[in-house]
Amino acid sequence: MQADERRERALPVMRSLAQATGETYGLAVLLDGRRLRICSVTGGADVAVNAEVVDEGRCYGAVTARALLAFAPPQEQDAFIALHGRPSVSD
Repeated sequence: MQADERRERALPVMRSLAQATGETYGLAVLLDGRRLRICSVTGGADVAVNAEVVDEGRCYGAVTARALLAFAPPQEQDAFIALHGRPSVSD
């Protein structure tokens, strides 16, 4: 399934969750060794976090990156590690 298809399937569910909870939801994929956020839906919470800023420079810092890597095929894991190196103890 391509990123466009994933986005179209996920958006209605994400919008419903955001409306019900007030939280923000994001969907990310691994592509060529990078974590790519393909869509997000902002909830009505008073505090919001810009995930792209949080991720900058800390590729292993995003929970979604670690989860995606755990289930990624070996070639995608290798591409990510080749680009970013292995995580440090602080990651």
